[in-house]
Amino acid sequence: MRKLLYTLSIVSALLMVAEVAMAQPKHGVGLRYNFYNYVSPRFSDFDKEEAGIGDVFSEIDGGGIEVYYDHRIARNTFIEIPVKFGTARVPRKSIDNNPEEDNHSLFSMDALVKHTFFQYGNRVNPYLHFGVGFTADSEDNENTDLNIPLGLGVNIRLVDNWYATLQTQYRTSTERREGWHHGIGVQYNFGAGLDDDLSAEMAKEGNADRDGDGITDNLDLCPDAPGTASLSGCPDRDGDGIADK
Repeated sequence: MRKLLYTLSIVSALLMVAEVAMAQPKHGVGLRYNFYNYVSPRFSDFDKEEAGIGDVFSEIDGGGIEVYYDHRIARNTFIEIPVKFGTARVPRKSIDNNPEEDNHSLFSMDALVKHTFFQYGNRVNPYLHFGVGFTADSEDNENTDLNIPLGLGVNIRLVDNWYATLQTQYRTSTERREGWHHGIGVQYNFGAGLDDDLSAEMAKEGNADRDGDGITDNLDLCPDAPGTASLSGCPDRDGDGIADK
């Protein structure tokens, strides 16, 4: 009985986040507004010896626009190229040991690897990302920072391939502009889906298909049970987006 209850609890938890599987597009484009915090990059700013994690979100000192492009390289993994423009108060103490702060115009560009936790089509899908990039500063043209962005976020499905996106990112710096970028925006996904990729590959290979579901046996994880391309050939009799097995 205890084992049955445990199994039911796991299934219930999965059903809470699962949605009907959708063909996953190859491409995505997005637009965010970012809130910048260069005052408290390491949980302490230049006026206080210690600060709490709340300062990461409360010490907002500027903002700007971000546009980005996603390219899917695996079922849950993407390469993302974001470009950001904005202004922020950058503490001059980090430049010339002066405690004053000036408004700087900033430009940055990154190359990120992004990994989502759930399959495409889930209403709520959290993700992690990391990569490399650079930041250029209008007030200091001679020095461009090399950054290592690391962040987390969540995509929330609105309709079809439209998603709202929330994100928090920490950026290290080789120079002096460590900081936090907190973003909110929208994303649109498009292009050939995962089903189209599988169909094209199957047509090219021309292999056998024992269960007659249109997915050849070399790509079918359930070659003796008819299924869908979204689930790699496995059946989903209850339509919850999770293969029966």
